[in-house]
Amino acid sequence: MTLFACGLVLAGLLLTVVAQLDRTEEPAPPPTPDVTELLAPTPLTPEDRRAGRRFDQTRFDLPAEGWIQISGPTGELAQQYRFDRLDPDPPSHGAGWLHMTRPELEVYLETGRVVTLRGASAFGYAPNQAVESGTLTGDVEIRLYEETAGARLDPDVDEPSLVVRTPEASFDNILGEVRCDGAIAMESPHGEFVGRQLKLLLNDQEDVIELLRLEQIDFIRLAAAPVSEPEPARDDTPAVNATSARGSSPPPRAVTAASSGNDAAGVSNAPADARVASPPAAATDPETYYRLILHDDVEILQSAADGDRGARGDTLTIYFTMATEGMGMVAAGVTPVAPAFVPLPSVPFLAVSSALAASGASSPTALAPPPAVGDTRITCGGGMTMVPVSRREAALPSPRDGRVELSGAPVRIDDTALDATATCGQLHYHTLTGMIELIGDASFPLHLATAELDAEGSRLQLTASEGRGVFVDAGVMRFGNAASDADPETLSITWRDGVDLVFAPAGENGGLGALRQATFRGDVDARGRLLRESEDTTDALPPSTLHSDQVAVFLRPGATASDRAGLERLVADGAVAVVDADRRMWMDHLDVAFRGPGDDEEQDQVETLLARGNVQLGLADGRWVLADELTADAEGRHVTLTGSDVRLVHGVHVIDQTHRITIDETAERFVVDGRGRLRRFDRVVAGEAASGPLERTLFDHVPDAGEELRVTWTEGVEVASRAPAEGERRFRRANVRGNVTALSPEIKLTHADTLAIDFTDEPDAGSRIEQIEATGDVRLRSAGEPGRMRSDHLLVTLTESVDEATVPTRMVARGDVEIADDTQTMWANAVTVTFRPRPAETAADDRPDTPPADDTPDAFASARVAVETITAESEVQLALAGGERVIARMLVADQDKQQAALYGPDLVVLGEQYVLDRVDRLDLDRRTGRYRINGGGRFRNFATPTTVPGDAGPIPRPQRDEPPALIAEWTRSALYIEEADGRGSLTLGGNVQADSRPTDLELSTVRGDEVTLLFGPAAGDDDTAATQELARLQARGAAELESRRWRSIGATDAPRVFHIKGPEIDYDQRTLEGFVRGAGELLIRDEWSGADGDGGFATKGTTLLRWRDRLEMTRLVDEHFEVAMDGDVTCLSRGLDGSASTLTGQRLQAMVVRSRVEADGGGSGLDLGGSMELERLYGDGGIYVRTPERDVTCDVFDYNVGTGLAEVRATPGRMVSVLSADAGEPLRHERVLWNMRTDTITIFRGAGVGVP
Repeated sequence: MTLFACGLVLAGLLLTVVAQLDRTEEPAPPPTPDVTELLAPTPLTPEDRRAGRRFDQTRFDLPAEGWIQISGPTGELAQQYRFDRLDPDPPSHGAGWLHMTRPELEVYLETGRVVTLRGASAFGYAPNQAVESGTLTGDVEIRLYEETAGARLDPDVDEPSLVVRTPEASFDNILGEVRCDGAIAMESPHGEFVGRQLKLLLNDQEDVIELLRLEQIDFIRLAAAPVSEPEPARDDTPAVNATSARGSSPPPRAVTAASSGNDAAGVSNAPADARVASPPAAATDPETYYRLILHDDVEILQSAADGDRGARGDTLTIYFTMATEGMGMVAAGVTPVAPAFVPLPSVPFLAVSSALAASGASSPTALAPPPAVGDTRITCGGGMTMVPVSRREAALPSPRDGRVELSGAPVRIDDTALDATATCGQLHYHTLTGMIELIGDASFPLHLATAELDAEGSRLQLTASEGRGVFVDAGVMRFGNAASDADPETLSITWRDGVDLVFAPAGENGGLGALRQATFRGDVDARGRLLRESEDTTDALPPSTLHSDQVAVFLRPGATASDRAGLERLVADGAVAVVDADRRMWMDHLDVAFRGPGDDEEQDQVETLLARGNVQLGLADGRWVLADELTADAEGRHVTLTGSDVRLVHGVHVIDQTHRITIDETAERFVVDGRGRLRRFDRVVAGEAASGPLERTLFDHVPDAGEELRVTWTEGVEVASRAPAEGERRFRRANVRGNVTALSPEIKLTHADTLAIDFTDEPDAGSRIEQIEATGDVRLRSAGEPGRMRSDHLLVTLTESVDEATVPTRMVARGDVEIADDTQTMWANAVTVTFRPRPAETAADDRPDTPPADDTPDAFASARVAVETITAESEVQLALAGGERVIARMLVADQDKQQAALYGPDLVVLGEQYVLDRVDRLDLDRRTGRYRINGGGRFRNFATPTTVPGDAGPIPRPQRDEPPALIAEWTRSALYIEEADGRGSLTLGGNVQADSRPTDLELSTVRGDEVTLLFGPAAGDDDTAATQELARLQARGAAELESRRWRSIGATDAPRVFHIKGPEIDYDQRTLEGFVRGAGELLIRDEWSGADGDGGFATKGTTLLRWRDRLEMTRLVDEHFEVAMDGDVTCLSRGLDGSASTLTGQRLQAMVVRSRVEADGGGSGLDLGGSMELERLYGDGGIYVRTPERDVTCDVFDYNVGTGLAEVRATPGRMVSVLSADAGEPLRHERVLWNMRTDTITIFRGAGVGVP
């Protein structure tokens, strides 16, 4: 490539690269073909000058079509020229000068190119035939033709690749000087150049340009496409020559003999043979370094259909060599033989055009026409200077390299089509690598601005061939509304170490395409709406600051060429921190993908977000997230957290020990997959902003915070939340699944399949738990109390306590409910429990912050609430501490009073040996050990104990087919009092009747308005025995005790009867002793035939004893008892023979034998002692005895049933009176012995008549 081509590339790069830092790809201009510069022939040596000959001074006219040819050192044609007229030694110039009219010159370069020169006239100084100096005037025109591959050149047909026009050109081959004092214009298919006052100094000794100076450059125009393409190379077939301006075509190039010295043998008028390519000459020394400068308002303007693009600076400086790649300075036409006429060396003009094309700006000048669409116009206010410099000053790494520097105050680049600008202190272009550098300084920092981005820095390097660029050192770049950092739509990125830029391929035209990636390195800060949100999104993830060690931004092109580029992806690595007023986020790696443009969606919205490595996200509403990986979809509304221990902190809640959490902000919920744990504290755990990432162990133990609730699960949890108008986002409901365990200071809940936690909707209530609902095999334990519960469904309602703690107020359990403590167990289909706050002195002041590892509620200190009431419904069963089982329809308990009421109908209490049923209500008082029945009922005690399953579970209602050993019924009430050491009493009221069958031959009955059964340890057991037996009974209100005994099963004779009746009876079941308080009677009936004697008060028959005050029956020894009766005692006796006897007195004692039969059921029934046989009858105090034969009045009556003898006495001073049926007067004696079997008496002292 030539400098001219380099200018095309550089100008295009300068505008395109900067303007396309953030734009869609556009087609690059077509590549500019190489143009080889022309070099003037080597000036004559002194030897040449000494040997040379001057032209003949005689004028002569050159015949038409005649050419003067000069051959090269090897015989090839080097030059040929002609003229209309030659005037040697014109008078105006003197000897050695030539004046030519309409001269034409063709120079054949070793590269195969051809240069032609024309003018109106020319003066040339040629003392030795070869022109040493001269001047061309009048429409001077220079043309350059490309190599035609051996075809004949026809200047009138072939299109030149370069045309130079100037009014006048002068040269001096001896001095190596070329001057064009007037205007100069160059034109090629790729553009044109217009300037003034050219001066060129050549050093033919060193083959270097000493000076090239253009005092004024009007403009340079670079065409987007060739104005007219040169004809393609032709084959070897001769072509018909077109007529030239003179009517003939130049002859073909001929191969001639080589000329040497001043010999003119090389000049020939004969036509030459077909032209052939010449071998190349030695190239110009590549070690010569040049500096070319354009100054004063250097400007480039490129016109396009959609707007103009331009660059402006104060000075354009180019450092290069003739071997610089990309500048294309190839020496040509330098030969040791001096040409006859070289009016203009090719190097200066082509170097000027190339250098100017390599600059870039346009200043307003009337001489510069506006560029056509696609063209580039270059102007400057000053001129151009090119001089050689040292290699050190050029500072080029290789002679093949070149550098273009545009400096200004500032350098400015504009693209109106893309609304893009760039300003800096300097612009550098390196030709070998094709790298462009935009360099800023303190006064004019580097600043790039487009519709999509804005960047500032110290140095920007762009390499089109690699499609890459680099910002060196620190800087800032803004995306979006780049004019303002304050605009939330602006993404501003600053960095410390640099930015790596990657551009899209520009296509076949080369250059840089649209920016595709920018990687920011070192202490990177991004500010603005990095993660953009749509208008209807209120909580996407829009950070205002991102800090990281490295951030890469990927851009996508617009849908069309006019659409702006958009964010495609952002990747940050190394200590990434994202912070704004709403959130704080830290991670090791962040990858954000953005949406492209769509019909209904604005581009640059977040599509996906991926964060990895110690991810922490803290939101202003109190939420914190800790995970190994976080992924989020559009606007961060759907977030997935994964890791070995994912943690979500939400106000007073901490969720951890899980591997995956999915957050759906649109549905206002998040889901935990798999096992995990939720903890609730009595204060906000992480509501304050943090300046850096938190330690994960911070949430293992929260200082100065009490743990109110801990929930664990195995399958997952779904939490619904809500965002109030103001304040923190709150939990609305949490649905937990899989072997759920919940632990609080009050309760421990386990084995639940599901657990639903509802939070209050009250504005001022915060995130307080309002309700907990559990299903499955739910088990509940009470903290601070030995209580436990199980149910299929559990519903707990909670409220805020006076100390702002969340405590339960009500609990409802349904489905196979079981509640137990150390003393009793209850089952029901539905149970409702209410709670009350504990007094301050027993509250949780000393409660530890966290529960122990075993999660036992007892490890908490005193709970903050206590059970207040319990209500159970539908088939309630209660297992008491003594082994009793209560079956009812409903239970209502007051835990404070330790009282409970059970309701029927048909309430049943089942003991080991008894059943209490037909009851409507049973009241239990655990503190007093009393159990009261309101209403009637039935009590049955059985001889054979049955096994009560204790707390094994609900049992069917008892159906015992065996006859009970004791059955008691009442109509009013019953009261059971539980005492220590296994003792207790059952008091029945209202028409009480108790029947007992100790054996199949006995029946014991107790009746009364009220009967109390007292129980104690079974015989032979100690006082702490678990089994009980009836020990004593008390009957009140028309009380009756009766014992009946039959001789045999199925016997038809009358049973023996023992019957006691009185207002109050106290009977000892074990000792068979009894006491009757008040008036009563005792009936003894024994009508069995036997050996008992007749007469008197016989044991056979019926005996009825009545008294007024009391009866006391005391065991004397074994089966012998004393029955003592006081107050108006009457004894009526009827023997088997029908004889009747009567005894009255104030006190009567009967000695009896109770023929007890061992009961079949031990102490299970009521044992009244069986039948009773009279052994002795003793009465004192006003005794009156009547038998069928006698009436006896005495003070003491002592009757021995065994002997039949009765001793009758009087107190001292009194007499016994005996009145016989056949005596008219009674006998009176002090003492009488009465044989009641024989009815005879013996008088020991008497005052009357004795009776035999």
